[in-house]
Amino acid sequence: MWLPKAADESTTLKSTIGGGALLDIRYAYYGRVSNTFSMGLNIGLDAGYGVAGVKGTNSASFTNTDYLGNQMDYTTSASFTQQEAFLRTDFSLMLAMRAGGFVANIGPRLMMPFVVSPKLTINEANIEATYPQYNVTVSNELITGVLPTPYTTAVTNPLAPLTLLLGLEIGYEFQLSKNAIGLQAYADVGIWNYQKAGEQDLSPMISVNPIAEAAPAEVVVNTNGAAVAQCRMIDFGLRIYYAFSLGSSRPDTNPSRDSKDHRNRYLY
Repeated sequence: MWLPKAADESTTLKSTIGGGALLDIRYAYYGRVSNTFSMGLNIGLDAGYGVAGVKGTNSASFTNTDYLGNQMDYTTSASFTQQEAFLRTDFSLMLAMRAGGFVANIGPRLMMPFVVSPKLTINEANIEATYPQYNVTVSNELITGVLPTPYTTAVTNPLAPLTLLLGLEIGYEFQLSKNAIGLQAYADVGIWNYQKAGEQDLSPMISVNPIAEAAPAEVVVNTNGAAVAQCRMIDFGLRIYYAFSLGSSRPDTNPSRDSKDHRNRYLY
């Protein structure tokens, strides 16, 4: 799901819960700290699919003219939902810890969405045109603009090409000889993203083209770029994995030491 930040006070935003799946390929190296605790690095390359979205309300104001040259002051408002479906690759470099069968990883993950398919749905819309010289307001009429709802369209609103996540993974491994099956709960929280300048469409979500003739006004639906200043991702769920050992385990060269690494004189 996204944690959205509104661009201004005319917008209210909430996150919608989406979903996704990832295939992880990991390599973990542990060094023994004590008889019961090991620490090392967990390096991973992941690929998968995700869906996330936001919903909210947005208002905008702009000035237009009709075919007679009269000034028209527009106010538009909308209740909307936008969802993005995207493919993603992740690279992770995490601190790995193990105590018996319990395992935990914490560290950064770099997410790169590379295919995006946003869909914007206008659930409710209101279009008001005011003629200031006549003090007349026209609402939701064909001649000044009306948008039947619900209205759904595909939009081009690119996600940030790079997102830095902070990941936390906690679980347990069930041993199968030298190999293991693991079950982990995980959570990733976005702490930074990179958005290229000029990529966001800052046009009003609902706008009306200048009226050139006595005909129905042309209403244009744009992206939510003018309403959403930033989106941070939060991702959580369960992971099931199979782990196998590369090479043989290093034997304990001094089993006669206690947990404080002192010689046990009764066994030495």
